[in-house]
Amino acid sequence: MITRHSGLSVEGVLLPKLDEFYERLVEWDGDLPAGLIDKLQELRDTLQGGAKGTPFSKVEYSTFQKLNISHGLLDLSDAKKQETEGLGQAEPPACTIPMHMTQRLIHLVRDHVSMAARPDVLINVILLRLVSVMRSDDMEVNIVPGIDIPPTTFHQDSGNHSFSGAVDFFVVKNPVLWTSCYLVDPVISSLDRLAKGFVVFAAKRESFKDTFPQAAVAAASFCEIKHLSTIRGCVTSGERWLFFVYEKNLDGGPRGVVRTSLIFELERELNGLALILGLLRDWADNATESHLSFFTHLV
Repeated sequence: MITRHSGLSVEGVLLPKLDEFYERLVEWDGDLPAGLIDKLQELRDTLQGGAKGTPFSKVEYSTFQKLNISHGLLDLSDAKKQETEGLGQAEPPACTIPMHMTQRLIHLVRDHVSMAARPDVLINVILLRLVSVMRSDDMEVNIVPGIDIPPTTFHQDSGNHSFSGAVDFFVVKNPVLWTSCYLVDPVISSLDRLAKGFVVFAAKRESFKDTFPQAAVAAASFCEIKHLSTIRGCVTSGERWLFFVYEKNLDGGPRGVVRTSLIFELERELNGLALILGLLRDWADNATESHLSFFTHLV
């Protein structure tokens, strides 16, 4: 296993430099030698020596303290709640899944899909409604499942902590041109184009709160890899939705802060559906923006 070369730490120096070089090549408009990108990825895998890091599924709330990430709250006022619901109910001419159809589909899922499969089916119905509402002549929203985030190391005074794993969904708003790429092979553009999206973690009802720190550390890892200052995400069981924003601290102090909303529910008569759809639409429009249209920072 390769661990050092010329006195340089692989995880601390070589891999970050290699990642930076890789990203510059991806953004390069000129011609590149055939297979260069693939060979760089192979080199990165070799330097990692097979180390996978702690799986996101093993992350707990105590991990925030280890990584020096603080935890805050997001507040949604009554006035902003009404505004958000209006956004969720809006239906442009191109919408192919109107609200009444979405509601019928959710009721069908509740009545005919087993509890084991229900969360995934509900999430798919709601995200498809989002895709339908946000379609335009030049932009579309794409749902990309099961994207792996490679091992990402956080360097702390107390030691290094490495994490890796898969994100259940990336929801990304991109030019229409990219839709065909995602349909053929979601990994073609992998983490590069997905840097414009937000992360979704599916959770079982009984483990809902346990899934949040896993999603937050995945978001923090993604920010480290893509040199982002902000990324948004959510944790959902299909019926329940928690929205969060991770912001990397660029001015010293804590590594970053993750702020969470209350848990919003569809409710039996789907009174919460419009609010959830409105927040999802805002998350897709502003996936890597720190400025919040509806929430305010409570702490």
